[in-house]
Formats: sequence, structure tokens, C-alpha cells
Amino acid sequence: YIRTDFNGVPFVLSSESSQDKRALGDVTFSPAPLNFNASLELNETTLFEVLGVTASLDGGSIDLSVTVGGTLVYNVLKSELVSLTAYLECNLTTITDFSLLIEEASNSTLGKTFSAGSTIVAIPGVLSFGPTVDFEIGIDFETDSEFYVELDCSSAVTNGYVDLDYTGNVSASGYWKPEFDFAVDFYTIGEASVTPYVQSTFDLAFSLLNDTYTVSGGISPRSSFPTIVTLDAGVSPGSTNDVVPTVTDKDITGTCTDGIELLTVFDFAMNAYVTGKWANEVLYNVSIPVVDQCVSW
Repeated sequence: YIRTDFNGVPFVLSSESSQDKRALGDVTFSPAPLNFNASLELNETTLFEVLGVTASLDGGSIDLSVTVGGTLVYNVLKSELVSLTAYLECNLTTITDFSLLIEEASNSTLGKTFSAGSTIVAIPGVLSFGPTVDFEIGIDFETDSEFYVELDCSSAVTNGYVDLDYTGNVSASGYWKPEFDFAVDFYTIGEASVTPYVQSTFDLAFSLLNDTYTVSGGISPRSSFPTIVTLDAGVSPGSTNDVVPTVTDKDITGTCTDGIELLTVFDFAMNAYVTGKWANEVLYNVSIPVVDQCVSW
């Protein structure tokens, strides 16, 4: 057997000389925390421009920090992974400023993936592991007319954790308490829905005995702000001059009698997977109301 606790940076193979220690083939690791960091600065750029739709990123940043620990047991004679559990403690901050111009009725999902690269920690010939990190930024939208919107979105998670089981069917998650901030500015002559989102993927792969056995799995935290604009009025925003819109709560019937209904929620989900075993298990999700008001003029 190979048995190891990988809650720190590896330094040497065990030098214990007992019969039991030689049979186990222990690999020892230092107790110092093993932390991986990835960040992405988002400059002003056009994300995509297709078929009358222009989506722009006006700035922002993504910062991800994951501390890794866990235990691995491998049967060398049977070439069998007996157990592998990774403990992942995550800190994540996303700040994104979007603008979206749609010239006619349209619906689509447009996204772009940014790679933050890979890192490998290795004991040559025995064990190597490390993450590959990707960030996806995108917008889901549907509108029945011309539509323009600016969205300032930010979210943060501190010390959220996942116990990721590579050999079983159950993983656990806890202490995900996301915080968020959101602002929207829009022009429309109809009805529209738009959902800006940011998804981070932290894929942690393991290789044993010069790739005799390989396995990977990871987590994908995703934050989004589904926003729905519903028009119920005789005139449209922008069709009159020198009119300052007013924002009010809905009436007692829960509707907007004149103007636009603006509805926004904050969604956060933590998905986990083990490649070839199980995929996209939702370990945690929450939906929090942000705005539910009327805009009239």
C-alpha cells in the first residue's frame, strides 16, 4: 500500500525501517498548508459581437484561493485506489462590469473561458497532483425587442469548504455564505431577461507511480444575477424627454400597474464532480432576492 496525508508540501519519502512501514510504502508530507492561488484581471474588452448582439466587459477581476488537504490510500499490488478524499477550503471574489446591446428580438447564451493554468506538486516516480483552474464569464439573455443594459456584479465567498470523495458517491459541503453587490441600468421598449454569470472550475488531478493510476475531480462555484424586465405602460423609457424615472415598491396585489417591473435575484451554486464517476453534483445552492420594484416615469 501507499498511504499519505497530503495536507502540506511533500518533502521526503518515509525513512522508517520497520517491516510494517516498508510494506505500506508510506509517503510523508509536511504539515504546512498547501495553498493554490489564481487571479484574473479583466480589462475593458468586447466579449462577443454576433448577429446584432454586442456584449462587452467593462472591467473587473476574479481571485480564487484554495487550500488543499486530504488522504490517499493506494494498493500497489492490485493497482487499486482504495480511498482518496480531498479537503478543499475556498476563498473566491468576483467583480464584473457588463454591458449588453441587443438590436432586435433575440435569445442566446454567450460565454468565454479564460484559463489560469496548472500547478503540479510531485514526488518523482511516486505521486504528483495539482490543479487546473479555468474561469468562464458569460450572459444568458432573451428579449422581444431592442434592449440595452449595464450590469455591475460582485460576489465573495470566504472559507467555504468541500470534502471531495474520489472513490465514493458522497461528498460534503459546508459554510458557504456568499455576499454580493449589484447595480443595473437599462433601456428597453419591450420585455427582456438577462443573466450575467461567472463560473470558476478548480480541477484537482492525481497521478500515481508514473501515471500507473490517474484520477481527477473538482469543484465549480457559480454566481449569477438573473434579471427580468417586464413592461406594462403606455410609453417606453427613453421615449419622453426630461422625465426622471421613479422607483417604487409593488402595490398590494404584487404587480406594477404602470411602468416597468424589475426583478433580480442572486444565485450561487457549488457543484462538484469526479471525472468518469459522477458529474455536477450540487453540494450547495442559494437564491436571494435583490430587487423587486416598479420603475415609472
